[in-house]
Amino acid sequence: MKLAWTPFAKDYFAKAEEREDFREEIIKKIPTFIANNYFRIKPVRALVKKTDYPLFELRMHIGKRDYRIAFAEIDDCKVVCYISKNLQKEGFEKEISKWIKKNPDFLASTEQISE
Repeated sequence: MKLAWTPFAKDYFAKAEEREDFREEIIKKIPTFIANNYFRIKPVRALVKKTDYPLFELRMHIGKRDYRIAFAEIDDCKVVCYISKNLQKEGFEKEISKWIKKNPDFLASTEQISE
C-alpha cells in the first residue's frame, strides 16, 4: 500500500520533528488499521457525492495529542489530505467540507511518503 500526503497535511506541523513523527505514525498506523478492518475508519458522510474519490476519517493519537485525519483512496494509494484537532465528527465534517470548497483540487499535488 502506498501512502502520500497533500501539501496541507505535510505543512500542518510547523516543526520538522513533529512533521517527521506524524509521517512515521501514518506509515505505521494506517496500513495496520486497514489490514485489520479497524472499526473506527469511517467515510466522511458530508462529502460522499462531492468528491471524485472516497474520503475516510479516523482519530489518531500522535505524540501527546489526538487528531482526526481524512484520507482519500486512489487505487492502491491512501492520500492523507486533512488534519484537525477537532475530534467531534460533526464539527470535523463541517471543517473539511469548507476546506474542500476552497481547495477543490486538493489532490492535484501529493507527495508520496511510503511504498
